[in-house]
Amino acid sequence: EVEAFRNRPLTASYPFILADATYVRVHSPMGAVVSVGLFIAIGIREDGVREVLGFDVSQKESEQTWKAMFQSLKKRGLRGVRLVTTDAHCGIQKAVQSEFPGCAWQRCQTHFSKNVLDACPAKLKPELKVALRDMYEAPSLEECRSRRDHILEKYADAAPKAMEVLDKGWADIVSVYALPLSMRKKLRTSNMVERLNGEVKRRESVIRIFPNIES
Repeated sequence: EVEAFRNRPLTASYPFILADATYVRVHSPMGAVVSVGLFIAIGIREDGVREVLGFDVSQKESEQTWKAMFQSLKKRGLRGVRLVTTDAHCGIQKAVQSEFPGCAWQRCQTHFSKNVLDACPAKLKPELKVALRDMYEAPSLEECRSRRDHILEKYADAAPKAMEVLDKGWADIVSVYALPLSMRKKLRTSNMVERLNGEVKRRESVIRIFPNIES
């Protein structure tokens, strides 16, 4: 049943893809316990229906492993991809560019906020977190840019490293502004896949260590 699901034809068009990897512990054929990456891709159709398109397991997350994942989906019929939302892992970025030329890449805003806040002094994190959320919810790209500029100016002296992260990465988090307002919220983060990863982790906490790769 699992193999049938993983190899089923993808007959619909999925213009929006969300992808992420999480790590789980597995008994290797040699008996050792190893950490392996579980790669998951979710597709969203034009009518809003969400579907797990596929998943794979690999020893590590890299450009090559993500390319293999995307190539497998394309062989099964994946087409019409317009936007892919992921974290900022350089391997997945390059794989998206290679396998979906002309497709927009959206950096997960949740991960981006964490990157900015990690570079911010602790006392300023709560208010900067609110400011970033307000920026994400701007109704237009122009307003989002205006709110970014306000944040950069306000925290330039108090949190210069965080502002550098914000300034350098901002262009990667606004691809969703090419979409209608009603579609942006679900596609501006990879939270949908993160929740699925959480279910995998919940199961792992019961099993503790998966007995083999197939499991």
